[in-house]
Amino acid sequence: LFRSSADCDKLKAEIAQLGEDIADLSTAIAENDAAVKTATDVRTKESAKNAASLEDAKEASTAVAQATAVLKEFYAKAAKATSFVQHRGPGDDAPASFNEPYRGMGGASGGVMGMLDVILSDFVRLETESRTSELQAQRSFDSFSSDSAADRAGKQATLDASSKRKTAAEKELNEAQED
Repeated sequence: LFRSSADCDKLKAEIAQLGEDIADLSTAIAENDAAVKTATDVRTKESAKNAASLEDAKEASTAVAQATAVLKEFYAKAAKATSFVQHRGPGDDAPASFNEPYRGMGGASGGVMGMLDVILSDFVRLETESRTSELQAQRSFDSFSSDSAADRAGKQATLDASSKRKTAAEKELNEAQED
């Protein structure tokens, strides 16, 4: 089979174009891999931060709940105690507040107990937000990873096909030049 110089020129042009395509695909695949690696590193750090926030919120919630229980017990005992009741003596200089049981600032509407309730609700909210943030970030990362993997697979298949075609074209060119 005789090949003309036009056929050789056509094969050379095809080989050159395939070489450019292969270089572009290789670069795109490398960029894709780098983006996935960066996203994975960011996601790993973000996940660790969310896990730490979640653990801190759980520990803090537990500590606040324990403090609340201790204070409720204290206020319950103090409400019954009248050890501060002063007997009227010659001076009558004891404050009037010592005439009744200690009530403390344990009321539900404010004081220490109210503050602890607010703190506890803040930690519960932080825990909920951390969980939600983690779930959303993981979904986003999974979607990005899936899209990147599909894109990479498509580019890799095109790269493989281009490489095979370039090899075949180079073989054809060598045969044509030998003729």
